[in-house]
Amino acid sequence: MAFFKRICRKLSTQLYRRAREIQGEIEKAANRAAIHPGSQHIQNIFREHRDRMFHWVEDLRVPAENNLAERQLRLTVIARKVSFGPQEVLHNYCK
Repeated sequence: MAFFKRICRKLSTQLYRRAREIQGEIEKAANRAAIHPGSQHIQNIFREHRDRMFHWVEDLRVPAENNLAERQLRLTVIARKVSFGPQEVLHNYCK
């Protein structure tokens, strides 16, 4: 059991170190000069909301992506599309 705990501690330390490295890479990219307005917009999001972007670095129980929320909404979105169709088609039909 002690061996298992040592391995877990070592892996945890490595994961936190790698998460901090990734955070640094993201911040470096966000601070680079960008020409395209779309790229500038994304960079501004990372700069302005830094305090909300990197919770996953401090607490590895927090996922770094949003896949769970997107998967939970998927069936609702599909049902809406099947039931109502694209909104612009419905809007044009009602005119």
